[in-house]
Amino acid sequence: MKKISLYVSYHNKCDLIKTDYFKPIQVGTVYSSPLFPTELNDATGENISIKNKSFCELTAQYWAWKNDLTSDYIGFCHYRRHFVFNPQNTTKSDMYGVVNANKINEQYLEDIGYSDQYLEQFLKDIDIVTPEKWDVRNLYAKNNLDQYKQGQSLDINDYYTCLDILKEKYPEYTDSITNYNISTHGYYTNMFIMKRKIFEHYSAWLFDILFELEKRINLDDRDVQEYRVFGYISEWLLGIYVTQLRATQKLNIVECRRTFVNNTHTGAYSLSSKQNTASISTQVIPLDNNQKKYKKVVPIVTAFNENYAITGAALAQSVIENSDPNCFYDYYIIEGALSENTKLNFRFMFRNLKNFRLNIINVDQYFENKDLNLHSHFSKETYYRILIPTILPQYNKVIYLDADMVVNKDMQELFDIDMKGKSVAAVKDYVMSGFVKHKIMCRDVCGSFTAGDYLKQYLGLKNPQDYVQAGVLILNTEKIRKTAKDQDILKDMCNASYWFLDQDLLNKHFEGDIFYLDTHWNVLHGNGNVDSFFKKLPVTIMENYFNARKDPWVIHFAGDQKPWKDPTADFASIFFYYLRNTPWRNYRVSASEQVTQNVEHRVEQIYVNQTMTIRQVLKPFVNRFLPLGTKRRNIMYRLYLFARNRL
Repeated sequence: MKKISLYVSYHNKCDLIKTDYFKPIQVGTVYSSPLFPTELNDATGENISIKNKSFCELTAQYWAWKNDLTSDYIGFCHYRRHFVFNPQNTTKSDMYGVVNANKINEQYLEDIGYSDQYLEQFLKDIDIVTPEKWDVRNLYAKNNLDQYKQGQSLDINDYYTCLDILKEKYPEYTDSITNYNISTHGYYTNMFIMKRKIFEHYSAWLFDILFELEKRINLDDRDVQEYRVFGYISEWLLGIYVTQLRATQKLNIVECRRTFVNNTHTGAYSLSSKQNTASISTQVIPLDNNQKKYKKVVPIVTAFNENYAITGAALAQSVIENSDPNCFYDYYIIEGALSENTKLNFRFMFRNLKNFRLNIINVDQYFENKDLNLHSHFSKETYYRILIPTILPQYNKVIYLDADMVVNKDMQELFDIDMKGKSVAAVKDYVMSGFVKHKIMCRDVCGSFTAGDYLKQYLGLKNPQDYVQAGVLILNTEKIRKTAKDQDILKDMCNASYWFLDQDLLNKHFEGDIFYLDTHWNVLHGNGNVDSFFKKLPVTIMENYFNARKDPWVIHFAGDQKPWKDPTADFASIFFYYLRNTPWRNYRVSASEQVTQNVEHRVEQIYVNQTMTIRQVLKPFVNRFLPLGTKRRNIMYRLYLFARNRL
């Protein structure tokens, strides 16, 4: 069976169908975040995504030319324009040479033959598929040359310059230029499918001409449409190229009708995989030349929203300042609500770093319709780490760091740790050990268990003492993809409520498959409770924690006492040390805000302590007279919630 790649170009949210052969690819991605992070985009590998404003969908063609090195057939269509592969479809084309459709639905897909089966059968014994030739006289042009002259956003002088270049570089095309220009029928919309060798030849020929044309014309005074000159002019070049092939080679060149979909964003197919084909597959993106020259590539991921931009900046700067110039760091920020100004600030931070690449990926659409059972200070961004194996299929091992951290060590040292074949590496959670010792109670919606019972009975952990903190992780993404444990977590996260959300889910699903890191790799700053809580941990754990505090490789500002809110918090000076070289360096907490926060914290802590004491006293009586799972306990719990909400 031939390997076929028919790339479907898109640039905004739209209805897309993916199969093994039909492969959506986002164009112009360098100017925005990937709309579908698991799918292909033109800003990875060797690419010209930055030229999308003038090259249009050709940035996808360039990407495929440089990065798809295995397909037997390579072709292109668009999110609203598709080929009609169904031989039973006899719908006539309109005056613009397209078959009109209102929207993409199952009937449309069947009518046009949008499936691997139809495409494979259609390509049998074919060398090239072109759009059905369109008669330019339908729009009152005399021929293809006149069609360019009449183009509202086209300058005929650009075309003449392009033809001069073509004749200089490839004089054997002179007759084909003349024949195509005087023809009344042309190939438009940059849609085609070619056998691999033909595609490679065509792409080398096309971009050789266009890159030279870039040097000879000035785009400074052009509006948005006029700026797209190279995308437009390539439609005429495709016609000249096919005309040359017809005249000089014996190839089976077949024309195929096209469609035009009017309503492209109904939401029904954003993004879906065709049911009669394999599930969505991953795509390994090769390293570009810049990455290959370094001794090692270290992929690092963090996740946050606008509220944590300041600490995300300090984290990034700390990674930068502790990096090895001989290593390449592929730095990812996965987010759902960062402002454009914040993204600009982060790109500014990385702009001159040759051994860093910044990638900002929006994954908000993954959680748009999911009930995530959030509570307290947790936001949906905490779940984003679960997507890492899918988002970064090109890596088999990835570091994840919570945003409220700074690092004091080169992250390649963490990356180099031998995980002994485990799926996850993390530091044991000494805070949870304290919760277990002091019998802190979990959330009511999780059953009001003490911490130990919560870990055993609710999470089902066989060894609760091995529970880990998920702020610093090394992910064996290769193994996770093979076992699909990440997919199990994504399914589980909406099925029940959890005390510590995705951290609980990671412990639940990876128990027995976790490598335990040295405590130095995740040192909690104490949150103002060093004496009242951390010194009362079990002695071995307590000694281990305080030893790590002397030389913290990673400082984790977990809890409500954040240094950017309270400059007196432990290790705040180190946080501001890293912040000094970021766009947030002038950030200051006002005195009144600091006082308010301190008062709020003290009041909240008093309330929490009192509540915990009351609950611990009442717990034995409640469990005795209102056992878990009984109808009377459920009734009393609903009455309690009703009364609490009325107060």
